[in-house]
Amino acid sequence: EGLNHAADFGQALMAVNVMFGFSHLTYMLRMLDGMGKGILAIWETFFSGTIQQMLLICSMVFVNFFLAFIMLAKERDPTEVFLQLYRGFFFGDGGALDALGLDVSGDEYGSVQIGPIMVNMNRVLALMGTSFFTVIILNLIIAIYSNEYDKIKRDAELLFMKHRLRMSCDFVLSHRKLSGPTPRWLSLLVLPATLVLAADLFSTQPRLPWSRALSRKACLTAASLLLAVAQLIVQMVVLQGMGQHDDVHLQVHEGEPRFLWICHRSDFNADDTQEVTREDLKHLSEDVNKKVAELDQAMEHLGHRLEAKMDQVMEMFKKSLEAQEARTTELLISGGTNGYRSRRNSA
Repeated sequence: EGLNHAADFGQALMAVNVMFGFSHLTYMLRMLDGMGKGILAIWETFFSGTIQQMLLICSMVFVNFFLAFIMLAKERDPTEVFLQLYRGFFFGDGGALDALGLDVSGDEYGSVQIGPIMVNMNRVLALMGTSFFTVIILNLIIAIYSNEYDKIKRDAELLFMKHRLRMSCDFVLSHRKLSGPTPRWLSLLVLPATLVLAADLFSTQPRLPWSRALSRKACLTAASLLLAVAQLIVQMVVLQGMGQHDDVHLQVHEGEPRFLWICHRSDFNADDTQEVTREDLKHLSEDVNKKVAELDQAMEHLGHRLEAKMDQVMEMFKKSLEAQEARTTELLISGGTNGYRSRRNSA
């Protein structure tokens, strides 16, 4: 019995390991050109803030109905109630809904007398749950997910490039353990010695004295660990030595630390994909309309001022013209009087 229990536990761990391993493989496929963009869009949509909020609201509503059903079905196991509620609300399973009290003849749950009517509370809760949760909440989640997916799909190219660059940087920088150039003792002594020890442990007849004292299982385990250490040393040596044979670099920057430079725009934000939404267009339209209204008001004010100035100039011109007419008339009258007097004197 103990062996069977251990075997079942091992199979359960293996199943979990396979599930997580395949999930990790699917997540790594997001870096492939083509299908990776679709995987990345689905992944980013699921973990977006809007979807997480809706899933939280959905969980709260489900827990609310679950607690209510547990209080009414006191004789039932909570696990059974949870499974029946899950099947009924998420998949519309008729048998599960009947078990929760939605059947026609089910009177095994608590009822409340309201006047002449006997009300089955499980049936009321089942009707409320299927109407609110299944019809409204689930369809709302689907609609919001579709909307978020469409928005993220438009920026899939930018997200794909950002994630590929991040993975490349993580892979390169994760194995650069040395602060300076690779020492010769690491690549010429430690690495060959590690490989020789691993090969000796893998052989059926080890030649080293301490290897003969170990059991076969211990030899294989130690050899596997030594091969892993050798692999890490090779990665450190190769990645640390990239660019060390550049003669120009050695002549100009010898002894200085090297860096991996990543350039971007000065206004770039890793969490902002510069997405243009309808709200942005609405705000832009409102700003443009506001600017146009202010310009119309300024032009109207300028027109009133110009009109007032023109009226003032016309009034001044009119007064000047009237003054000139009066002066001309006065001169004509005075000239006529002098002529008349001169003719009279001559006569």
